Amino acid sequence: MAASALGVALRMTAVGSGPVRALAVRDATARLDGVVTGDPKLILQTGAVHHRETVLVPVRVEEADQKRVRVPVLVLADDPLWKRLFPSQRIRFTAHLTTPRPGELLAAVALVRGPPVTVGTPSLPQRVAGTIRERLRRAASGLPSDQRGVLPGLVDGDTSLLQPDLADAFEKAGLTHLMAVSGENLSLILGAVLGLGRIAGLGRRAGPLLAGAAIIAFVIVARPSPSVLRRRSWGRSLSWRSSVGGSVRASRRSVAPCSFSC
Repeated sequence: MAASALGVALRMTAVGSGPVRALAVRDATARLDGVVTGDPKLILQTGAVHHRETVLVPVRVEEADQKRVRVPVLVLADDPLWKRLFPSQRIRFTAHLTTPRPGELLAAVALVRGPPVTVGTPSLPQRVAGTIRERLRRAASGLPSDQRGVLPGLVDGDTSLLQPDLADAFEKAGLTHLMAVSGENLSLILGAVLGLGRIAGLGRRAGPLLAGAAIIAFVIVARPSPSVLRRRSWGRSLSWRSSVGGSVRASRRSVAPCSFSC
C-alpha cells in the first residue's frame, strides 16, 4: 500500500510540473511529439440539429516545443483520422493545452483541430491486435446501438463504442466489472490451449509454453490495463500448475472462483 501511494505521489509530481504543465497553465499552443498509448475512443455529442464526434486519444508526449519530456496527455480531437491510430504509433500534432481536472494523472489536456501527422507505424503485434478488435466491432455492427457497444467490451475489453449514458448507467449500477476483461475469458482461452496441446501430444513442457504465448497474445489484444495484468499473473500460475502435473480440468477449477472475483 505504501509503495502504491509513493508511486502515485511521484507520478502526480511528474505530471504537475515541467514544460507541458507550464504550457497548459498558460493556455498555450504548442507542437508536440508523442506515442499513442491506448485505443482512440469516440464520444458522440448529440444536439437538436447536428451531431458532433470527439475522439479521445491517450498520448505520451516525448517532446514539447523541442524540449524533451515524458508525460501523459489526453488528446481531444475532431478529425476522424485520429480514430485510425494504434497504440505504439508515433505522431506529431499542434494543440491548445489546458490543465486537467484535479487528481487526474495527466500533464495536460490537448485540444486539437486537424489530423495528426504520423511519423512511424505501430508495432506488428499492435497492428494484429487492432485488426482483431476492429473485426469484432464490425461483426457487432448489425446489433442495436447499446448491444453493439457492450459486446466488444465483454469479449476483449473494447469499450470504444460504448455510449457515455450507457457507461454511466453501468457505473451507477455497480456493473462496470462486466465491461472489463474477466478471469473467465482467460480461463477459457488457457483451458482450450492446454487441452489442444495435450490432444496433439505435445507433452507437459510444451503446454505451458503455448499457454504463455496465449497469455501474451491475450494481453496485447485486451490491452495491458491493471485488471488484465492481474489476470495475466494468475494465468501464469495456471500454466505452471499444468507443467507440474495438474490436469487441465483441475486447473480450471482452481481459477473458476477468480473469474468471478477478479
